[in-house]
Amino acid sequence: MRKKTFFILIAALLLTLSACGGPQTTPPEPEEDKMLTVEEILATTPAADLTCGAYDLVKYTRPYRSSQIIYNETAIFVTDENGSIPKATLMYPPARVLEVRNAALDVKYVEGTDYVVEADGRISLPAGSAVYVTPYDEYYVTAAQEPNADYRFPSASHAGRYLKYAEADYFYSKQICVTYIRTAAYTGPK
Repeated sequence: MRKKTFFILIAALLLTLSACGGPQTTPPEPEEDKMLTVEEILATTPAADLTCGAYDLVKYTRPYRSSQIIYNETAIFVTDENGSIPKATLMYPPARVLEVRNAALDVKYVEGTDYVVEADGRISLPAGSAVYVTPYDEYYVTAAQEPNADYRFPSASHAGRYLKYAEADYFYSKQICVTYIRTAAYTGPK
């Protein structure tokens, strides 16, 4: 009787798990050491898998080392001491940027107007971009700006400055989310 009950419980659990979330598609994964071209990925991937305008557990948990579509990789633009806006570098050089959104994923930025993908794969912001740029003094604070030592950490790259610590969406709300196709192979540990 115990074995029968055990198998019935396992079967019920498996049915419940398979029913959660319904049918989901995923982009194809390349064979070991074989990278697909952008054209192959676009031809074999459903349109719904070329965008990520909402939280998606399947897309967010795909291993970045094996997936050629990287979903909502975040970057933040912070001015330097002189007010210049450095370019953002992604984990992989993008072969094709599919979309750039704000952190809430409810605003889709326009390539050429709000961002530019440079020849080296970095992302820059043209004049008049709608992408938020964090001022240097807001990102790298002084002790006078943030007197509570519990809300700041010493900056390793900017002597005498601190990185402000804040919970909730203080920094996250200032980031962009980039979904892109990569054709550069993963070379890290496996």
